[in-house]
Amino acid sequence: MERRKGQRLPFGMNLPLLLLLSSLFLNLFLLSYLSIIFCQYSQLRWTSAAAAEAEAIAAIDCSGHGRAFLDGVTVGKGLPECECNTCYGGNDCSLLMPECPADADSAILVSGWHRMSYQTTGDNFISLELERHIRLLHKAVRNAVTDGKFIVFGSGSTQLINALVYALSLHNSTSSSPAHVVATVPYYPIRSDHKTISLRKHVPKEARPIQFQTNQAPPNPFIHCTQIPSASEPDQGRSS
Repeated sequence: MERRKGQRLPFGMNLPLLLLLSSLFLNLFLLSYLSIIFCQYSQLRWTSAAAAEAEAIAAIDCSGHGRAFLDGVTVGKGLPECECNTCYGGNDCSLLMPECPADADSAILVSGWHRMSYQTTGDNFISLELERHIRLLHKAVRNAVTDGKFIVFGSGSTQLINALVYALSLHNSTSSSPAHVVATVPYYPIRSDHKTISLRKHVPKEARPIQFQTNQAPPNPFIHCTQIPSASEPDQGRSS
């Protein structure tokens, strides 16, 4: 039987109102779905870009004797250069250095985002790319002035002490008065390296700080650095 015009549907709802509500519900559902997809995409966008960049760096050919890192020194087309393993050199680490003492009979796989040394390329104790980004960050935030300043990194106290000693050393200063650095015994062998950097045989290797006050006064008493061994030094009995 044909329904007459204007006849109401069950529950007192007419057809135009039902179509309107259905359209509103469908639009609301589609908008919710699109918002969820957009949020997920925005959250993964930077990680996807970082992963793609890491894969591109990992694809750099280093002849199997080195690895390129994301924070490595960039050359040529803006890509990091290969950091070669011991006994290998060249742009792609394909050159075997003669009379190299390395003798390896096994191998391990190191992930591309791990560094297994305190040093990066050459004699740098800090990634030059990381240092550049640190300076850019401070410049953007404006919480520190980095122009003309040195950024010191240390994986432990030894590296930071090395930086301090080198800053006070004759290598880095035009002053006629050397900076005296002493360490009470016992100390690690690396402490003796400081004497060759800064003292130039002005102070005995086992000199104690008290000697500067009694037996011998330094030429410049205002430049005097004393290293105090901590509990991790050889005798395990001193505190910092």
